[in-house]
Amino acid sequence: MTRGPDHCGRCAAEGRRRSKEIRRETGRYACVECSKLDDNQAAQVRENRVGVLEPPRRRPCRCGRCGKQGRRRSDVIEKRTGIYACQSCVGMSEFEAFLWKEARIGSGCQIIAYWPTLQFENADAFHPLLVQLGEGPFGSFTIVGCNTESFMACYNARAIRFVDVDWLSYHYDIIGNEIENTPLDIPLILFNDSLNLIEGVANRQARTNQKAVIVTNNEHNENEWNRLHNVITVRPQIFRKHPRYWNHERHTGAPADGE
Repeated sequence: MTRGPDHCGRCAAEGRRRSKEIRRETGRYACVECSKLDDNQAAQVRENRVGVLEPPRRRPCRCGRCGKQGRRRSDVIEKRTGIYACQSCVGMSEFEAFLWKEARIGSGCQIIAYWPTLQFENADAFHPLLVQLGEGPFGSFTIVGCNTESFMACYNARAIRFVDVDWLSYHYDIIGNEIENTPLDIPLILFNDSLNLIEGVANRQARTNQKAVIVTNNEHNENEWNRLHNVITVRPQIFRKHPRYWNHERHTGAPADGE
């Protein structure tokens, strides 16, 4: 192993090294060339030789659980709550923290929603989490419904794509085609828990390691979906509107297509 050339750490003179003997004599930890220079003069000489050396910049802190910048996971929080999280995500479930991380530092998600399901569950299509996931670099937000012209104008401010279904009996085929055409390198969020879509989601999950999230409020369907590879089910409470904006009549009855 060959030793590199010596450089003075004070004035950057090549072939010189700082000496402890000079420090004992002059009080300056310097080489022979810069022993008679004060700190400002030595810094000027060093700058002329090697330029201005910027101090190494530390990477910005970011929580590894929810991806929020300026936060770090804390051992103190883990001891207190049992969750290795930052102060912002300690109250979140693992799924919610995963979605926020995807929204902040991921590539987005493919969101496919059936309009009657959104209406019946009082889900907010303008929910900040859904908006960020759909507007990611490779994300998208697709709403499938019947007679969508009446409410399409309300969503023009967002990057939401509408697929109008003319015949109600074919809406599962339309949603299945949307699932089949989604990219495999980003997660999928599906607002329709019908068991008719299991085969299409299973085929997609067999070709990817990304998660598929099924929003469901049905325990029987939830058990069936959880059998698939890398599929997780969640309750719609995460995405619901404030109760003052709920459609209470619709929420207590069966949803009608196109409303």
